[in-house]
Order: sequence, then C-alpha cells, then structure tokens
Amino acid sequence: VADICEEALEFPSEVYVMNLDTGTLKNISQDTTRRDSSLGWSPDGQTLTYVSLSTESILYAYDHSAQERTVVLDDIEVISGLPEWSADSRYLGIYGQFERGVLGESQVYVWDRETNRLESINEIGLWSSDVFWSPAANQLLYRGRQSDDGRMFIWNANDGTTLELPERSED
Repeated sequence: VADICEEALEFPSEVYVMNLDTGTLKNISQDTTRRDSSLGWSPDGQTLTYVSLSTESILYAYDHSAQERTVVLDDIEVISGLPEWSADSRYLGIYGQFERGVLGESQVYVWDRETNRLESINEIGLWSSDVFWSPAANQLLYRGRQSDDGRMFIWNANDGTTLELPERSED
C-alpha cells in the first residue's frame, strides 16, 4: 500500500492520504464542515471508503490510482457499522437505516466498484444488519428481522438472487 490515511478525532474532521515515496499529503475530504470517519481500504489497496457525517451520512469511495472521489451512497441518515469489502475488492456491502431508531427502515446495499452500480438487496420493511462476504467473494450473508426473529439471507453476486436460510431447529 503506497498511501496511508489519517482520521482526526474532533468535529469536523478530514481524511488525508499520504504518498510514502514523496511524503506529500492530500486532503480527499473536500468539505471541512463535516466529520469523516469509518475508513476502510479495499483488500487490493486500490480504493479507500469513508463516511462523511453532518445531518446525513454520505459514503465515499476514493480511487487511489485515478485520485478521484465517488459518492457511493448519499440518501441515508445512518450508515451502521463499517462497509464490508468482498475479498476480490469488487463489491462493497453496506447496511444502514433511513431514520434513527425506526425499526424496519434499514437497507442492505451492494456497490459494484467495476460498474459503479448500487443495488438495494433486502426486502423493504426488514431491519437488516451484519453483512459478511464469502471467501470466494460471490455471496453476501446478512441478518434480517421484522421483530425478534433472527432471519439470515444470502445474496448471490453471480445472478442477484437472495435466498433465505432455513431457521435453526431446536432438536
């Protein structure tokens, strides 16, 4: 990895990348009125994601080679947890909610870095969380519930289908 990132602890904060060969810093935040946090490099070291907070959350992806910033998701109030990269660095799994504390308003998204396509993959009205990629990078496991039931789902990157896993039996 040729660059490193730094996160300030105070509000507002900014994200910088440093070229280790030249020692130069570059501010990739571009908005000094927001708090930037939840940094994460793709496994291939090509893309840095971060969440920019103010009254709503914006998820950005910074392409190291092109030195360009892309808005991945900007219409959500809270991005819960860290976005999760697939092992091949192609996909990013994201979960969040539209309104703080309102059960049933969360979404699970998958962003395809190659096509810059963002897709909502869970059913509306299902509180979803905890995204995990398979080692082969072609399936995303996420948890969903409507009340206290703990349902598990697998989204298949190859064909875009979602499968609900059977409930665990008590026997």
